[in-house]
Amino acid sequence: MVALVRHSRRKRGATDRPDLTPPRQSSTLHMREGLPGGSAYAAGEPTGKLDPLGLLECKCSVDACKGLPAVNSRLNAKINSLLISAAMGYMFTKPPRGAADKMKAMHNVYAATAKELGAPPFGLVSKSAIEAWLYGEGAGALPSRFRRFVGWSYHSRLIKVPLAQCLWVKCGHGSYCIGTDKIGHFFQQGFMLWEISRKFDEDYAKAFGEWTEGLYNEPYAGRSWSSMARKPELDKGGRQRKSTKKENDILHWLWNEKFTFHQFGEIKLSAYKDKWGGRRVAPNVPRLAASPEDQAANEAGMKFWTRLWDNWKEIDMVLAGKKKVQKGTSVVNRFDICDYADGKWMEI
Repeated sequence: MVALVRHSRRKRGATDRPDLTPPRQSSTLHMREGLPGGSAYAAGEPTGKLDPLGLLECKCSVDACKGLPAVNSRLNAKINSLLISAAMGYMFTKPPRGAADKMKAMHNVYAATAKELGAPPFGLVSKSAIEAWLYGEGAGALPSRFRRFVGWSYHSRLIKVPLAQCLWVKCGHGSYCIGTDKIGHFFQQGFMLWEISRKFDEDYAKAFGEWTEGLYNEPYAGRSWSSMARKPELDKGGRQRKSTKKENDILHWLWNEKFTFHQFGEIKLSAYKDKWGGRRVAPNVPRLAASPEDQAANEAGMKFWTRLWDNWKEIDMVLAGKKKVQKGTSVVNRFDICDYADGKWMEI
């Protein structure tokens, strides 16, 4: 896949110490092979490919969902059928079942939800598997009455891109009009955060999510900083809190290290900076379209994948006779979008 990325020139020694100025970003754009397009559908297309300035957005206001039936039951049934299928495959795996068998089960669910499918022939929109289902593609896909098209965004005079379509999620704790992009973020970027959290911890994972969405606070030469907050944190004396060793380690990791993701292989993490939000028009121009809503969906997705991984361990206990299952219940954790979606997902 070809992705549009921003060229950067690295200042010698700049990333060895977190309190120094990070690499300066050049305003030169060029085409680069090998980077994943992702499925951060701010406008129905990976923003790194069609929107280098990060200006395209989802426009799913509450009014956009008026008259739509709630998507909950259809989406929950779709995901639960995938989870049951993966669990059955895992349970019929010849014991002893190890980490590789659990990961295979995870990847089976990933393939049916988060896998990047690429653009269809003669089309511009590249989708994850779950987004293709939401858009009515394939057998048993979501009917059109559950989503609403809200318009186009123009990348140039020659290319117009559809905005993410809107879905109505109705829960006991609230009702939410969200874009199809949020479901894509939940499964795909959520899985990426889960992969990082599994190797490191949630602090590393959340920092990476903020790094991709334009929400990560960068350090500045001669100043203390906070990598975990959008605004500087103050100590008891009213001074800006100094960064911790762990925050410094995370920053160094983001600028200098690589990480191997399941679908996309080994990628230099610096290539993901502001990839799905918060890009700059020029070095001195404020950030644009940073998306805390996307990050909320990313982190909720990490929670889902963490629960799913833990579920295989519970299945092992049941199969080994160490845990009993009550009559009428299932050993498979049931999926309910209302366990994860909330008002933080809405682009208001």
